[in-house]
Amino acid sequence: TNITLITMSDQAALPSSSFTPLDSLPYLDPQAHPDYEAYAISLIEEEMKAMSSDPTINTSSDHYLSSLPLPPSTRPSAILKYEYDRLAENNGTPPPSPAMPTFHPSTWAQAPKSAMSNDLQAWKMAVEQIKAKLESSHSALTNLELQSTFGQSAWLTHNKALVKESKAAREKLDEVKLKVDTINAARQADQEALRPKAQALTRKWQELVVKNLELTKVNENIKRQKTS
Repeated sequence: TNITLITMSDQAALPSSSFTPLDSLPYLDPQAHPDYEAYAISLIEEEMKAMSSDPTINTSSDHYLSSLPLPPSTRPSAILKYEYDRLAENNGTPPPSPAMPTFHPSTWAQAPKSAMSNDLQAWKMAVEQIKAKLESSHSALTNLELQSTFGQSAWLTHNKALVKESKAAREKLDEVKLKVDTINAARQADQEALRPKAQALTRKWQELVVKNLELTKVNENIKRQKTS
């Protein structure tokens, strides 16, 4: 029988009516049987033996659960399904990393073909394409230089803000842990103080149960004697 002990201070600290209080901390519960761990290990060993006796299960492999169906996904996604299927086809091997593109001016624009090698307009278009690519590269280089100059300070400022937030969160966590420990210590002290009374009531209840059974037995004997 679970005994729930809630002090007046606990009741005052309870939130709104939507909150469901948990059972009392199990300080008065009896200790677990010393053979319970051995019993649990024996159950695991029996299950492993049953698995090893099944020819469809290879317990020596890392895939000894391959015969079992996959658990249903709580968030089905077409993208994830595609990736899972692709990995399954490649035996779990990820795809190779794509090769980095080369940025050489010769690859920015194609020279006019032989049929238009003497066409001035075609050459002008090719030059314009090279100029556009060059300007794009110049903008990218400018952005890299700006990031190299100011990016470090920006990241340091961002990291300082993260450290400050982390410190505040850690202090708040320590404060909540201290409150939890204080409440648990108070509840433990209350329950330890009520331990003798709870044990006495338990013994009295057991005695009354035994006495009730004895009275029932005597009553049945009297009824049989009257009927006989």
